[in-house]
Amino acid sequence: MPGPLLPFLGFIRDGASLDAARSICEREGWKNAVYEGSISEAIDYLREHAQPHYLLVEISSADEAPALLDKLAEVCRPEVHVIVAGKSDAYSFYMWLKEIGIHGYLLEPFTPEALEALIHAPQATEAPAQAPGESSRIVAFMGTRGGVGTTTIASNLANIIAGEKGIKTALLDLDAHFGTMAMAFDIEPGRGLKDALEKPARIDGLFLDRVMVKYHPNLAILSAEESLATAIPHTPQGITALLEELKRQHRAILIDLPRFISPMTRAALEQADDIVLITEPTLLSLRDLMRQHDFIAGELKKQPPVVVANREGLASKFEIKRNDLAKHYGHPIAFHMPCMMEAFSATAAGEMLVETRKNSAGLAVLHALADHLFSDDAAATETEKKGFFRKRK
Repeated sequence: MPGPLLPFLGFIRDGASLDAARSICEREGWKNAVYEGSISEAIDYLREHAQPHYLLVEISSADEAPALLDKLAEVCRPEVHVIVAGKSDAYSFYMWLKEIGIHGYLLEPFTPEALEALIHAPQATEAPAQAPGESSRIVAFMGTRGGVGTTTIASNLANIIAGEKGIKTALLDLDAHFGTMAMAFDIEPGRGLKDALEKPARIDGLFLDRVMVKYHPNLAILSAEESLATAIPHTPQGITALLEELKRQHRAILIDLPRFISPMTRAALEQADDIVLITEPTLLSLRDLMRQHDFIAGELKKQPPVVVANREGLASKFEIKRNDLAKHYGHPIAFHMPCMMEAFSATAAGEMLVETRKNSAGLAVLHALADHLFSDDAAATETEKKGFFRKRK
């Protein structure tokens, strides 16, 4: 609820930790600031009462943390700094809490000194996600056929743009059933793609912080591996709201699109500043490349797509030659990517080519594509924003 923030509020059930929190509040002169209760009781309390600058809550297990923190985030103001206490000593749980912006974690039972150190820790100044005058760029990737390397190119390109160019980047895999972006990065699929597409009104910066997986400070990934029995909405409203919010926080937005035209994919293509089509030098790919080009230029009235001919040399005897490919397509092929067997092994190992196969022949092409889409003079290193409950807009 609106109004000034209280200094501190805590809901704790562990006896020793409860005593430690109360001793700090007594020392600081904070009256009625600590309650014996659960995070669910904290959520109910915050719906009707003033909110604190520091909020201490207890979570009994790592498994229940995502759902509970989602509910907490729905009632908290952006300025609230959340401190979680619990009995899990798993490093992976601690790192996950840090990645989503939790202010601190206390292993129970904690001491008054440990809590005091978190409350009085110096706060870093946050840099804006978008500098004044900067604009975001949306790039959509689509393959002419399945298995032509669209995800491999999009994921490695995102790594170059985010890591080497220092541009804050969002990477979306919009194939909720069969997408492989999470496997490419060897990360757990994020939560929330279905919710984002199904309930666009829920989408804000806070929601994205919870559902996107941070691969490194400048690269956040949204993907899914939904059950085939789960219906995924393909309306344009969800993707439009998602892209609008992502543009507030990222300068580069890369979308790995499924290879079918639905209202959702059409909306993503319409909003893209650039469309990159990944093809291969085969007759079937050429046929679909021509059809996709006609749809993009004719139906959508967009500028011609950037075409990458991938896996050249994989089966030389049966491939369409470069000159013939461009001749029959009727337009230039912007980039030619040699077949890289190391790409197959990197994918199988959940590794990025740009990180582990630095001498790969295709990396020069990927860097040239990155320069084409995001020129070096536009790159600016951006500082990662922190804070789980910031920026409701």
